[in-house]
Amino acid sequence: MSITEPTPYFLTIAPEGEIAVGQLEARLPRFYEYMLRSGSITDAYDAELKPVMGIFKCQAVFGKVVATYINNHGRGTALAARKEALISEALDKNGVVAPTPEQLRQIRAPVKGHLKLDQATIDRYASIFLIGRKAAIDLQDAYAIAEALRKDGKV
Repeated sequence: MSITEPTPYFLTIAPEGEIAVGQLEARLPRFYEYMLRSGSITDAYDAELKPVMGIFKCQAVFGKVVATYINNHGRGTALAARKEALISEALDKNGVVAPTPEQLRQIRAPVKGHLKLDQATIDRYASIFLIGRKAAIDLQDAYAIAEALRKDGKV
């Protein structure tokens, strides 16, 4: 999956590993009964399937992908390296071998703006990946998720 393409699902419930024989046979009828009675697939999942299966929501996947992008490409040394690579590329493209300070200033400003993650960028990719839906996260949420993933070592 890629956030540059529409998501293939809104919500998926699937095993994350092996399931013991009989687990699905015992739980699925209760899951469907609960879901039909309550009208809520997530409540039915929590009540009946959560112990043996995972739930994957496209909104959560989107948030995690944006947060992972922030951690891997959007700050610190990774961001600095990307910025310098783009500046070098622009200089090479224009045949500039020994740039003046003014030329560097003229190139750095648009490169910095191009690399800055903002709400408009999140909204643009959300409309693609979530097929017209708005993201459940905003820029502040994305940075908070990124920090939590970083602290948990899940970068």
